[in-house]
Amino acid sequence: MKKRLIIAGISLATWAGFSEDLQQQFEKAYFLETAKGNMKDAATIYQHIADQQATEENKGVIKKSLIQLLEMANTRQNE
Repeated sequence: MKKRLIIAGISLATWAGFSEDLQQQFEKAYFLETAKGNMKDAATIYQHIADQQATEENKGVIKKSLIQLLEMANTRQNE
């Protein structure tokens, strides 16, 4: 029983860390997009985030990434 609890705890910690990692990737992409003007690399990172399996922990960052991709597409279309 203790072994199962330890494994469950490690699994939850891994998922939480994965969610934080996606948030860090989003922040990097946003920096590339806004501060550096590097739209191509930013879009690649946003797409990578959007391709992840949605969970309760990471669905917010996935949603933000999809919104950024849409905004980038709209900006390109209007230029």
